[in-house]
Amino acid sequence: MLAFYWTFFDLNRHRTVRKVLLLMTAFVVACYLTSLFDDTFFCGKDVSVQWSLEKSACSVFYAQEPFILNFTLGLTCYLVIYMLPTTLLIQGILETSTAVVSTLAAGALPMATGIVRFICLKVGTGQENLVCTSGGHYYTTALAY
Repeated sequence: MLAFYWTFFDLNRHRTVRKVLLLMTAFVVACYLTSLFDDTFFCGKDVSVQWSLEKSACSVFYAQEPFILNFTLGLTCYLVIYMLPTTLLIQGILETSTAVVSTLAAGALPMATGIVRFICLKVGTGQENLVCTSGGHYYTTALAY
């Protein structure tokens, strides 16, 4: 959506929109890097430790903290990204059209899906990620998508 915003909005005419878009892009990049480094180095400098299938081994796939951090950062990024067109619609800078409403509605689907996935995994199963069993048999569920 950010790439779409950079090409869609007339940034030469609306300098404030350009500044807000720069801040939004910096925020999303910072959230991505935070999530990336947290997931990569959750178990320490030795990244290969996370791939162990032993029950007592450290694994980012089953740890609660990275799951909650990633969900929170992802949802916050979605909200920040959808703040701009919503504000522009309210202020009358962006005209309401079927294309704009359809784009925003389609963009709201990942937000809703992420919230449902979070609720299902936290309440329904109590597991953060259903990717790999301790026996080494890999499986996925519909909840993971």
